[in-house]
Amino acid sequence: MKRTVANDVDRLMKMAHVAANVQVTLIENYMPGRAGFNSGVRPNHIYPGVDYACAGILDFVDRDQLAPGETCAAKARLMIPEKDVPLFAPGFKWHICESNTIVGFAELLSVTSVKGIT
Repeated sequence: MKRTVANDVDRLMKMAHVAANVQVTLIENYMPGRAGFNSGVRPNHIYPGVDYACAGILDFVDRDQLAPGETCAAKARLMIPEKDVPLFAPGFKWHICESNTIVGFAELLSVTSVKGIT
C-alpha cells in the first residue's frame, strides 16, 4: 500500500481497549504537598518511544487512595493505538502523568483482555 497522510491517520486512529493488572508507583518528590490519587483516577499514560499520551483509568486493588511515595496493585483500563498493543508484555513500564508532568509510573504485570474499538 502506498504511504499517504490519509493512510497514516487511519493507521493511528485504530484503537484498542487493553485491560491489565499493573503495579503503580507515585513519586513523592514529583507530588510535594499532595494527597495522591484516588482509585478511579484517569491520568495520562505516556509510553516510551512515542510522542503522544493515551487515556486510561486506574482502579487500585484493596485501597481507595495511593499516596506519593507508595506503590500498589491496580486494574488498568487503557485506550491505546492498536499498533502499540505489542508493547504490552509483562515488565513493560510507562509514565503516569498529569497533563505532561510525570508524577509516577506503572509496570505491566499481565494483560487480561484486548479488544478493538474502532
